[in-house]
Amino acid sequence: MRQHKPKGVEPVVEITSAGPGAGKTHLLYLITAMAVLPPVHNGVQLNGKGQAVVVIDTDNHFSVARLAQVMQHYITQRNVEA
Repeated sequence: MRQHKPKGVEPVVEITSAGPGAGKTHLLYLITAMAVLPPVHNGVQLNGKGQAVVVIDTDNHFSVARLAQVMQHYITQRNVEA
């Protein structure tokens, strides 16, 4: 049976686990980085999507500084591989 997505409804991803230390936050940073980074930067393929992300952080633990670190590390790694 094929389900049809209603028009105007965008996908939502919820990441949960029973306890700490499972890697949820790091996965969130990585997914967010890949979503907001451009596909190509200075001739280097980043495979980003160049899109916006909405994070609903009810615990106030999301760190933009940490996201920037993850993005910088990812870009550096892609530059080394290029």
